[in-house]
This record gives sequence, C-alpha cells and structure tokens, in this order.
Amino acid sequence: MKILIAYDGSSSSDLIFRDLQRAGMPEEVESQIVSVAAEWFPAPGSFAMVEVQYFNPKSVWQEAHKWAEEATQRLRKIFPKWNISEKVVYGSAARVLIEEADVFHPDLLVLGARGHSGIGKLLLGSVSQKVLRSAHCSVRVSRDHEERPDNTDNNIRIVVGVDGSDGASEAVKAVLARSWPSGTEVRTVTADLPVAEHMPAPIADWIHEERARVNSQVDSSLAELAAKGLKTSSVLKHAEAKDLLCEEAETWKADVVFVGAKQMTKMDRFLLGSVSASVSERAHCSVEVVRPKNIAK
Repeated sequence: MKILIAYDGSSSSDLIFRDLQRAGMPEEVESQIVSVAAEWFPAPGSFAMVEVQYFNPKSVWQEAHKWAEEATQRLRKIFPKWNISEKVVYGSAARVLIEEADVFHPDLLVLGARGHSGIGKLLLGSVSQKVLRSAHCSVRVSRDHEERPDNTDNNIRIVVGVDGSDGASEAVKAVLARSWPSGTEVRTVTADLPVAEHMPAPIADWIHEERARVNSQVDSSLAELAAKGLKTSSVLKHAEAKDLLCEEAETWKADVVFVGAKQMTKMDRFLLGSVSASVSERAHCSVEVVRPKNIAK
C-alpha cells in the first residue's frame, strides 16, 4: 500500500498520526510525507500593510523542512516497518498535493481538516475540496474522534455509505482490504428511496427495482464484512444521504465514514459535493472518500 501524507505542523495535521493508528493500516507501507512551503502574494498596493516575515522564502522553506522531519520521526515511532520518505515543495497546498499524488501514485492521500497557510491558520476546507475533486486516488480527511465512555475496549467504529452504486462497492472493498483489530464494528448506512405507492406505474416499478438492488448490495456487503470478522449492523432511513451519513456517524460516535466517489467525468468533478465532499466537510469524524486507483485522468 502507498500513502501520501500532507503535514503542515498544525494541531489538525497532528491528528493524522492518531487517526492512522485507527485506520486499519498494514504493517508494511510505502509512505511519503509532503510539506508545502506555502506561496502567498498580497494584493497589489498592499505590501506596506504586510509584515516582511510573510515574504521570507528561506524561513518558509526551513519551517516546511522542520515539519517534514518532525512528521517522519513521529510516523517511524508508530509504524517502524513502514518505508517513509519526505518531500518539501514550494507552492499552493492544493496544487502541490494533487501534482504529488500524480507523481507518487498513492492508494490513499491523507490530510487534516484544518491547516496553516502563509498568513496564519485558516480553514483547509477549500484545499480539501480541491483535492477531493481532482486527486486520482482515495482521500482521507483526518479528524479527532469522540471518546465513548462505554468503549472500554477502545473498539473502532466504521460507517460505510451503501447506495447500490459502484462507488459504494469500492468503499466496502476498501474496508475489507484493511487490517482491523478484533472488536471493530462496521455499520452500513443507506438512504431509502421514496415510497412508491400512488406513483405512476413506470416510476413505482423503477423504485421497487432500485430498492431491491440496493438492498441486495447491503446484504452482500454485510455478509462480506462479517466474514472478515467484523461486527456488523445496518441503518436504513428516509433521508438525504449526506445528512444521514453525518447524523449516524455523530450519533454512533464513529471513528470514520467510508464513502465512495463515483467514476468521474470532467463535469462530475464539479458535482462531487452532492454526497462525498459534503460529508467530508461536515462530519465530526474522519472521512475517507474511496476512488478506484486506475481512475482515468
């Protein structure tokens, strides 16, 4: 497995190390840590209002190197068998991460939910959304998970969005491919279709057929997950998928939500926010948006 990790020294990116320990990672991984020496240019005529330290390329570069070295040391303590390299690149965070992913070809790109920029600590939302739209690999947005008082065994809880799509199948496959500790729980979450009664026959027939297809995927997914030794459960409710996934993850106090990104065309990249990008932005836990590695660029 190959993993690309974005680290910027922020408290949010520090959560990546804890998150990866609960992500079912294999013992042997090829990992690259990328720290971005952020470029930032003020608006024309505003130089006098900006402190000179913001324009010190050497200082920015040195700080990014410090972040990369720190992350490498911490990751090696946690995963001693991993093959870890580090890289510092000057540029804008989203562009650098997308380009480095195209070069490194990771199975998974991991980044924090917030980060640093050249002008202080800002929301990383725009960066993560750009990466989700344009990266050709799976993307994991790391967040802290809420402790459960009754969880004396520290079991991991995983929510998987299942909607009958190829993307949902990929999300289930991603969970099955990991090495989860004993006691790990997985819950499939499905937004049910509208009630078919009183609808025109063609629409009612389609709803019945589609519901049967989705239910079949839920059943087969639960069987595969149980065969892996995971504790399984399922939720089926009438709701918007993006709302239901976030609500169930928060109520159940999940560690992570796995959600599939459907095969994307150029237009689909701008429509991704319908479910996966929305969940990655709103969920209270980590979110992994799963994409086939061989997706066309």
